Amino acid sequence: MKITNIKLSSKIAILSFILSFLGITALAFISYQQSNEIFKNNLIKSTAFEAEKTAYNIKKKIEEAKKNLLFASNSESIFGILRTTKNKYNYDEEQNMHLNSWKERLSKLFAVVMKQNPSYFQVRLIGIENNGKEMIRVEQKNGKLTIVDQNNLQSKAKSNYFKQTIKLKKQKIFISDINLNREYNVIETPYVPTLRVATPIYNNDKVYAIIVININVDKLFEFSKFRKNPNFDTYITNSDGQYLFHKNIDKTFGFEFGKEYLIQDNFNVKNVLDHKKSHDKFYDESINSAFAIYSIELLKNKFLYVAHVTNSNYFEKESQQYIKILILYIIGISIIIAFLIAFLLRYLTSPISKLTGAAKHITAGEDLDFESLNIKTGDEIEELANSFKFMIKSLSNSKKELQELANNLEIEVNKKTKELQKLNDELEIKVKNAIDDIREKDNVLQQQSKLASMGEMIGAIAHQWRQPLNALSIQIQGLKYNFRNGDITEDFIFDFIQKNKKTIKFMSKTIDDFRSFFRVDKTKYNFKVLETTKSVINMQEAQLLNHDIELILEGDEFEYYGLQSEFQQVILNIINNAKDALLENKIQNPKINVNIDNKQKLITICDNAGGIDKDIIKRIFEPYFTTKEQGKGTGMGLYMSKMIIEDNMNSKLTIKNIGNGSCFMIELNDEDEGNDSGSN
Repeated sequence: MKITNIKLSSKIAILSFILSFLGITALAFISYQQSNEIFKNNLIKSTAFEAEKTAYNIKKKIEEAKKNLLFASNSESIFGILRTTKNKYNYDEEQNMHLNSWKERLSKLFAVVMKQNPSYFQVRLIGIENNGKEMIRVEQKNGKLTIVDQNNLQSKAKSNYFKQTIKLKKQKIFISDINLNREYNVIETPYVPTLRVATPIYNNDKVYAIIVININVDKLFEFSKFRKNPNFDTYITNSDGQYLFHKNIDKTFGFEFGKEYLIQDNFNVKNVLDHKKSHDKFYDESINSAFAIYSIELLKNKFLYVAHVTNSNYFEKESQQYIKILILYIIGISIIIAFLIAFLLRYLTSPISKLTGAAKHITAGEDLDFESLNIKTGDEIEELANSFKFMIKSLSNSKKELQELANNLEIEVNKKTKELQKLNDELEIKVKNAIDDIREKDNVLQQQSKLASMGEMIGAIAHQWRQPLNALSIQIQGLKYNFRNGDITEDFIFDFIQKNKKTIKFMSKTIDDFRSFFRVDKTKYNFKVLETTKSVINMQEAQLLNHDIELILEGDEFEYYGLQSEFQQVILNIINNAKDALLENKIQNPKINVNIDNKQKLITICDNAGGIDKDIIKRIFEPYFTTKEQGKGTGMGLYMSKMIIEDNMNSKLTIKNIGNGSCFMIELNDEDEGNDSGSN
């Protein structure tokens, strides 16, 4: 009976399949069990626990505020004030004290309550018979207690909490909505989120006054802890679902500024907001997080809602724990699979070891014992051994053919070498011609940039000359009236000449600066960097002032050996670029700061135009690239500036965003010669 041979590849495939199937099946089962138990159940439980704890603490602090309020309303000072109402002189015969004395004692009591509770920033006694005007107000700010002077007390008769509290029965408490505190109907800054608790004071059967405690909710609920919690995101809302606390500060108290940010728009909390449930918890697949929410009843139909959501940090922490467990299983299974495969392959590869040994003998030029290659495995290895024998026999014949081929190849290589040499000679000429063309184009581009700069400078000169020309015109027109009035004397003529010579000298200096800026010579010489920069700024000063742009030049003087006119062109291009950015973005209080550091040979030009988009800043020095409207920019200014600094001056020009703007940095390197004067 003939036994069917099983190939080696089939053996390894079958074995690998069985082992991989067992390992992956075990791993998938463990992964499924662990992920369901750890990631979802634990996250939901821990999130619900934190939300319930936060809701309990908030409710407890509100209850403490209610107790403090009732304590103050039942104090001896309140009873003393009520007794003074029975006497037309506001005198308490029982304790031999006047109304003002009882008010003073009540103020001190309010101060003690506030000192014990740093979140209370106002405690007030508001009268009824005086049309809702405050009788006593004690304030706490930055830990300092102040009893407000009688002249600064306000009327609160129109306030909602006043109207609601006077309707209550004795010992009942009103709790207000939480909103931003207002003084004289203006929201106080910095913002103070405020909760008010109030109770009426009865004199016999009539309401005599109310006591109100204003509480800073930020301090009472300890919002700072919520902001710092690395494991959970906390949300607190009012009855309507409007955010009183949100990790995004713009959404906190958004309703005070006409913005509607609601928790029901972000999470499925309908059952709790509709009072079908007092709390809810679930795993939100859309954000891969656990969510829990608890309600706090303040008054009838007035609630607070506290929600917690696990954030990515906590989720990652749990994930790492899961991964550690998973890795242990993977390592264990991998070791078992590797051990089994290594053991079996050692048996299966022994024939291959014989073939490897035979190959080494052939490589060393030794004679081969063909009997050692009589391998009978019934698979590809046996076929490989037979093929190996045939290869050795063919090897000697191939060696002769290779020798002949090598001889012919040497002749062909010599021929190709000569052809390549000829091609290289022709290519060198073509490269030289191409370089000359590029240099000619660069010269044209530089001239175009110079002409563009000249246009900017002519505009600058027009602004510089406008004021002195007006001054000359006024002086000349005034001569006629001075002559009629008999004011023209020798001293008047001398003073008139001096003033106008000074004006003409300023205009002449502007032209000299312009001529110096557009020098066409390419001669390098030592020039003063600060003085050169100042001359460019002087030519731009009128345009900058016309647009209310403040330019500040700071730094120390030093000399540099190079091309002064080209350096001026770079400074002009960068300042114009900053000016255009400030105007385009309509910046309030636009500024350009120029700083010259003589130690580092560094010139920085910074603006507050809002910076440059990170995708655009990479291309800012490319030719013909511009972000300006069509017709307002060529895209050559910054390209030519970089070419001048880096190619012509062997220095470096870079740009980066800083804060609310961007900075150009020119790092000047010493030239090969001439730069030996140092700093001034």
